[in-house]
Amino acid sequence: MEQTFIIDFIHQVGKIGKQWGLSEPAGRVWGVLLFNKQPLCQREIADKSEYSPGLVSTSLKILEQLGMVSITPSKGREKHYEAKTTLTEGFVQLLKRFIDQDLKHTINTLSENRKLITEVRVKKRVDSLMREYQRLNSVTKGYLQSLSG
Repeated sequence: MEQTFIIDFIHQVGKIGKQWGLSEPAGRVWGVLLFNKQPLCQREIADKSEYSPGLVSTSLKILEQLGMVSITPSKGREKHYEAKTTLTEGFVQLLKRFIDQDLKHTINTLSENRKLITEVRVKKRVDSLMREYQRLNSVTKGYLQSLSG
């Protein structure tokens, strides 16, 4: 029963990671590390995530670049990894990434191309979309502030 719960948690974090643009394998690897308080080597992470060591290695590199996991000092040749962020902190980072990369780019694209549109109906739709994206940007920033306050 307990093992099933842990596997379900790890798989769910993988699905959430995929939805947030992280990748399902990276999300699942992060889930393994979130659930284990002690640092784990790649082989242990592969066993618990049900992924190959190669996919675990790729996922760990992504998570390291995002500052979500870190390598810990260990005895021997194997590197050991641990979650550097809590579940909340990690998703705050992913949300910030979404705002900075995706949302701002979309707003800028609409804004820059609005000038080129001559058809009134299309221009109104672009204006409406820009307002929606700007509102989403404000809402997500407000949400991030509420988490850090």
